[in-house]
This record gives sequence, C-alpha cells and structure tokens, in this order.
Amino acid sequence: MKTIYLASTVISTCYWRRDFVELLEDHTDYKFISPNMIDDPNESVVVMDKNNIRKSDIVVAYILNCTFGTTMEIMYESQFDYGLVYVIDPQKLYLNDIWLRHHTNKIFASIDDCVKRILELDKYHQLNYTH
Repeated sequence: MKTIYLASTVISTCYWRRDFVELLEDHTDYKFISPNMIDDPNESVVVMDKNNIRKSDIVVAYILNCTFGTTMEIMYESQFDYGLVYVIDPQKLYLNDIWLRHHTNKIFASIDDCVKRILELDKYHQLNYTH
C-alpha cells in the first residue's frame, strides 16, 4: 500500500483532491492522507501534518497560490527525504522556479500528468517505498 499526502492551502478549492483520488480509485494500492480544513488552526496541526508526511511515500502539493504551509510541507519532505515530492502548478507560475525545482522530484502543469507519472513509475516498480 502506497500512501500519498495531498498538500495545498486550506483555502484552495478541494476539487483537485477529489479529481486526483478519482483518477487513482481503480488502483487499490493507494491510500490518501488529506489534511482537513481546521476552524481554529494551532501548532498541533503542524505536528500532525509533519507526522503524516513522514508516513507518506509521496507528497503531492497543489499550488494555486504560494503559501507558507504548503511550501513548508514541500521543504520538510525534501529535507528529510521520506519519499517523492511532486507539485501540480495548474497556472504554470512556478514551473521554472529554481527553489521549487530543487526541492521537488517533478513539477507538473496538470493533475492528469502527475497521476500518469505515479502510475508509470509504479508500473515499472521504480517507486521506492519504505512504509
């Protein structure tokens, strides 16, 4: 079972998570961690998210607008090398950002392209899972 952490700002629309999960629903080898919107966020949310990132094989971050939380989740995953980091940048604003490219495995312009890459790597057993 591969675990995918779905990161994005809590104020961004949730449709991307639904679409992402639906594209992989026929592949039962995946489990998703999707941080919930919190009415009264506090530091316990950060601790919980970091624990969930450590448990994940892949972090997929959806960036409509750049926020500290999503950026930190990307950095945390890449810093400790728990798994792969993929970014979906549908507005194509950050595709060539040197900091983002350095801390991710790949940046995609669409949800479909990201899912295709995951399935392609999985098909050829090139995903390195330790969980």
